[in-house]
Amino acid sequence: MVRLAVEPYDFLEFSDFEQCRDGFIYTADTLTLLKQKFPENHYYFIVGGDSINSIEKWYHPEVVLSNCTLLAAGRNEIDWDRLKECIDKINKKYNADVRPVRLKSMDISSTEVRNGDLEDVPEAVMNYIIENNLY
Repeated sequence: MVRLAVEPYDFLEFSDFEQCRDGFIYTADTLTLLKQKFPENHYYFIVGGDSINSIEKWYHPEVVLSNCTLLAAGRNEIDWDRLKECIDKINKKYNADVRPVRLKSMDISSTEVRNGDLEDVPEAVMNYIIENNLY
């Protein structure tokens, strides 16, 4: 479904890199392997703004933060001042490149999609869900 969702966008590329690995899969390991395999690429890793509060509890956050630009996505309801404070702290402590990204609010949730509300789902993904009777 991710492949179908990004297909119309030339600036996005689908990867099944993590699916081809065995065992526990940590972001730090994935980014390290990607940087080794494709050293010319720069990676952006998108997380929810609320994840910034717990990033230091991740498996090797220093590796994650040194191998990508971390984009902390938030919607209107997020406390932007608090998010920016957390980002500043992380950037200074780890010499990282964490940036806030403001997203348009979407009035849909994964629960609603599973319950059949496909109104805001890309058409190709919606067709796949219906054809494969996923939800």
